[in-house]
Amino acid sequence: MTIMRVNPNRMELLRLKEQLRVARRGHKLLKDKRDELMRQFLTLVLEVDELGAKQKKSLSGRTRR
Repeated sequence: MTIMRVNPNRMELLRLKEQLRVARRGHKLLKDKRDELMRQFLTLVLEVDELGAKQKKSLSGRTRR
């Protein structure tokens, strides 16, 4: 963690509080975005798995004549 030299006054405190609020909001938005992307990715993985199973079943049915 970096040590900051800060003027000990009210304006600096208000500025830093706002900076912290924005950083926390940005962090939450990035976490929400990551979670949504993971949800979409897992949905695609399941879809690909189902299509692969269908294809395998279809191909195995054709070779057994």
